[in-house]
Formats: sequence, structure tokens, C-alpha cells
Amino acid sequence: MRAGKEENAYENVTRVIPSRQLGEGKLLETSQKREVIIRVVLILLSLSLGASFVTMTIMYHRELREKHQVAEAFQKIKVSLKLRNVSYSSALEQNGDVLTKLPRGWRFYGGNLYYFSQEKKSWDEAERFCVSQDLHLTSVSSQAEQEFLSKETKGEDHWIGLTDRGTEGSWRWVDGTEYREDTSRGFWEENQPDNWDQGIGSREDCVHIHPRNGNLWNDANCALPSRWICKQAHGLAGL
Repeated sequence: MRAGKEENAYENVTRVIPSRQLGEGKLLETSQKREVIIRVVLILLSLSLGASFVTMTIMYHRELREKHQVAEAFQKIKVSLKLRNVSYSSALEQNGDVLTKLPRGWRFYGGNLYYFSQEKKSWDEAERFCVSQDLHLTSVSSQAEQEFLSKETKGEDHWIGLTDRGTEGSWRWVDGTEYREDTSRGFWEENQPDNWDQGIGSREDCVHIHPRNGNLWNDANCALPSRWICKQAHGLAGL
């Protein structure tokens, strides 16, 4: 009788131990899963914070650049005015748009203001937009201006105000600037302009800056959508 009781007690102990071990195993597994989840959440938070930091850094440097452009433009205007004995009050009245447009994405170079669009339009639509702002699509008068425009296009095609509509091969700037073939020759891509027939109803009578070929000029069909550049000639010589 005693031996039977001892056997039953032994069986009870052996049953308790595996069940306890099973419970501890489940707890360990749950703890490990919780740890993995916490690590994943921390990694995601770190990536999110990193992305936010990068975005804030880019915006900060962009704002600094714009403020620097405003300050630089204002300083150049002041110097020019001193040299020409023009009063600050009248000059600020005439050129206040320099200080208001630069923070809105306009660029100041060589005494002129330039608007670089973010949307795309045909050449005619782009010119109409510029005219609605009392401007025209930009002309290009020097190597320095060409390099400035090329840099600011940032890898996107941009219409400029050059066309030979009316007389094929007779190029003119829509803002009235004289087109000089000798000084402009180096701004064209190799073998351009070619007036290529793209089979869409008309040939190539309008010009854009073409980043895929060294930011040089290419004649294109005027109906094609592209970004564009408006130019506001300020007439502040030497800036």
C-alpha cells in the first residue's frame, strides 16, 4: 500500500514538472516576441527621426540660401545706387519686388530676376504666362548668363524665348533682344538646330535648354510640354 502511494506521488511530480517547464517556455517565447517588436518599433522610430532630420536640414539650408540671395541682392543694389547717386527711398519703391520675389523662388542674377516654373506648358502657353506677369520668356546674352540658367534648371528641360516662327532659320528673342548668331553658336547642341519633323503636325520652331545634352540649346516642337524661364530685366547695371 505504501509503495503504491509513493508511485502515485512520483507520477504527480513528473506531471507537474513538464507543465511548469511548458509554461516557462511560453513566457520566454512571449518575452522574446515582445523584445523583437520593441526593437522593430525603435528602428522605425529611428528611421522616421532620421528622415525628419534630413528634411529639416534641407529646408534649413534652402532658407539660408534664399536669405543669402536676398541680402546679397540688396547689398548690390545699395552699392549701385551709391555709385549713381540714386536715393534709397525711390530705389526701394522701384525695386521692392526684388526683395519680395526672391523668397518665393525667383532668382536674381546680373541685375535681372528669373522665374523658373515647376509645372509644364507648351512654348506659347509659357510665353503667355510670362506676359501675364509683364515679362517674357528669357533671352540669353552671354556665356555667364547661359551658365547661370543651366545651373538653375536642375536637370529639367526649360523653354527659353528663342523662336524662328515666321521665317525658318531666322531666330529672334521674344523680349526684343538682338539674336547674335556668332556669340550664340556655342550654346547650341551639336548638329542643332535641325528643324526635325516629329510627325505631330509641325516642325521645331522653339528652343529649350536641354539638360540631357550638357544644358545646351535644342530646337523642339512648340506644342511639347516643358518647364520654362521668365526674365524680368531690372536694368541695375553691374549687379
